[in-house]
Formats: sequence, structure tokens, C-alpha cells
Amino acid sequence: MRVRPGDILRIQLVNRLEEPTNLHMHGLHVSPEDNGDNVFVVVDPGDSFSYEYRLPGDHPPGVYWYHARHAKLRLGAALTAAGVFKMLEEGRDCEDVVTQLAAGSKALDRARFAIATTGLQQCLTQGEGVDSVGVKKMEKLFLSLA
Repeated sequence: MRVRPGDILRIQLVNRLEEPTNLHMHGLHVSPEDNGDNVFVVVDPGDSFSYEYRLPGDHPPGVYWYHARHAKLRLGAALTAAGVFKMLEEGRDCEDVVTQLAAGSKALDRARFAIATTGLQQCLTQGEGVDSVGVKKMEKLFLSLA
């Protein structure tokens, strides 16, 4: 997810797990009350909860992360995603970004694949574009994630 100062981030958490869960943010300057970053919220199996995070207009830039509170965080995958976000923010070469993803973790879930897909689409549509050889190379790098 990519948000900017002043944005309102709304997330509908649907618990399809067999245990209670919730969602927790790290580093965002948002309210810990009600439907904000409230660690006391419990979303039972089959239930859903609507989160709303209001970022202040002066929120500092950075790489922040989130996780469900029910399970252990796969820190390696989280750090890989954080590194990729940072590389995208820095405007790093697309090949470097995709190579970092490939080397980082085979444990990327669907959400991280969505992030990678969006980043790859942006890389291919911005600037002067990429010729067919470049597209094939990027496709090969991206498929090495699977």
C-alpha cells in the first residue's frame, strides 16, 4: 500500500482464518482508538471489521509495515517488502527492484505479488518505455519470484 500525508486509508478485514485476528500498523502516526490501530479489536473467524487510518497532513515519509496479530510475523518477507518500497521511492532501476524481489523471499503472498505487479506496470509504462527484449527480460525476472 502506498499512502501520503493527509490520506485516509480504509481497510475491510475479512477473517477467513480458523482463529481470531486483527490488523496492527507499525510506525504510522494514527489513532489507536475505535476503528483505528486498536490492538484490542478481535475479529472472529467469519467476521469482518472496517479499519480507518487518518494520516495527519504532516506525516513523515518512510517505510512502514503492518501485520495480523494472530500469527508470527515473517520478518524476512516484511523487510524484503520494505526494501522494495524504498527502492521504488528512490527511483531505482526496475531490473534492480525485480532482482531484489527475486532474491529476497519465496514466501511472498498475494498482496506482495500485487505490489510487485503494480511496480512492474509502472516501470514499463513510464519514461521512454521498454523494447520487446527488455519486456522479455523483465517477465523472466518477475516469473523467477514464483
